Amino acid sequence: MPQAAKTGTRGSTDIAAAIDVGSNAVRMTIARRGRDGRPREIASQRAAIRLGHDVFSEGRVSEASILSLVRAFRQFETLMRRHHVGLARAVATSALRESKNAEQVLARLKGACRAPLEVISGAEEGGLIRQAVNEKVRLYGSKSNLLVELGGGSAEVSLVSGGELRFSEVLKLGAVRLLEVLGSGPAGERKFENLVLQYCGRVLQRLKEHLPRRRVDRLIGTGGNIEEIASLALKLRGKRKRPEGALVLSRKDFDRVHREIEALSPEGRVEKLGLRRDRADVIEPAAVVYRELMRRLGLGEIWVPFATLRQGLLLSLFARHLPGELPEEQRREIMATQAQYAQRFRVEQGHARQVRALALSLFDQLRSLHALDGEHRLLLELAALLHDCGYYIAASAHHKHSHYLISSVMEFPGLSREQVEKIALTARYHRRSHPKPEHRAFSDLKPEDRLAVSKMAALLRLADSLDRAHRSRVKDLRAEEKGRVVELWCRGRGDLSLEHWAMQKKAELFVEVFGRRVIWSAARA
Repeated sequence: MPQAAKTGTRGSTDIAAAIDVGSNAVRMTIARRGRDGRPREIASQRAAIRLGHDVFSEGRVSEASILSLVRAFRQFETLMRRHHVGLARAVATSALRESKNAEQVLARLKGACRAPLEVISGAEEGGLIRQAVNEKVRLYGSKSNLLVELGGGSAEVSLVSGGELRFSEVLKLGAVRLLEVLGSGPAGERKFENLVLQYCGRVLQRLKEHLPRRRVDRLIGTGGNIEEIASLALKLRGKRKRPEGALVLSRKDFDRVHREIEALSPEGRVEKLGLRRDRADVIEPAAVVYRELMRRLGLGEIWVPFATLRQGLLLSLFARHLPGELPEEQRREIMATQAQYAQRFRVEQGHARQVRALALSLFDQLRSLHALDGEHRLLLELAALLHDCGYYIAASAHHKHSHYLISSVMEFPGLSREQVEKIALTARYHRRSHPKPEHRAFSDLKPEDRLAVSKMAALLRLADSLDRAHRSRVKDLRAEEKGRVVELWCRGRGDLSLEHWAMQKKAELFVEVFGRRVIWSAARA
């Protein structure tokens, strides 16, 4: 579970708050869980704090902005108390990802709000946004969807085609960052135009790599700038109500709005178009990027689902407090990412899949013993598939190398850094030393997470021992808790004496964690 996704002492787990510390502003949405498990907004608050201006020009957040953040978080806390919020998570994106004094900012915010601020990776940010978009637009069908979230400091670009996530990456090109280039006369305008062309060229090159014909059925735009453009288009049509799903904005309507924006100064956009001051200047560079993408992709429209990072956070918060697994689309993205890492680090696929099957079989059959949930099942599955990736660095101490690669290199859509660290530690403890308080990464976890990692590692060790020869000999596995004993019955192909020997050695952690001896029975298939 993410660090900040926790239950308040007096709040209801049916009411959650999501805070997004972006490059252009800081926003909070409070929502109630509907009968279908989806969030229903009941309150929101926004603070115009432009961290991107500080970071993209000076490399760090200014003292004035830190003080403004502290004030905003205290106001958020007051509103959360008023609405009896029980679940909360606060995340920061590109500005704090790049800030030299990010740790200082996080430290200054401690205690201002029940949800400690965490800086999330671009992969997690993109996964949460796609989760929100999928509520409005069916991403995982047969169509090719190019998603572009143009924020203040970065652009998250994803291609979902044929029901799969083909690629997702973060580009350092956002509306606030582009704004820093403007305002210096013709030279600045040329530099701005070159940046836009380079950005679009990069996107098209990635499309060509994954879609040989480069055919995109839908361009989907998310973020405050494209939403403002879409809202202005509705006003020009004489409409004010947003559609339930996504608004399909034609190129003609888009260009009409763009001309209106382009013809006015930022002050004129505030007066005549009713834009907020912190939106009035950044909307123009954002419009240029979307216009150029439509032109170069040969598309006559852009889909605007009005889906935000905060909605993705709320969906994630509520999902973690409901029984069952992640949504199938999100799981599919995560497993596709895992497969790419496994190929990159030359993981032995046959052994990894066998260990995965055995670990999940133990997890499912011993639920009453370990009492872990669906989130931990996924983390165990990923640890099983990647536990030997450390061989890529060296065979000696490969379990430690696995921990390093997973924790330092890997990112998974929609998973937090805390979750990735739990995957890495579970993989690290599949052999040799047991989890110990003197291990820094393990001791840094919360007590409940240390216990969960120990349980997952104990299950992974047993599963790994049952494929000691890397020949997938065990074909059927039965596990049953009987008092102070867990009986394992294995049916397999050939002689299983090596697996039996390995299991006896690796069962020590299981006995230590669960207080149950493991008894082995085997038969040939």
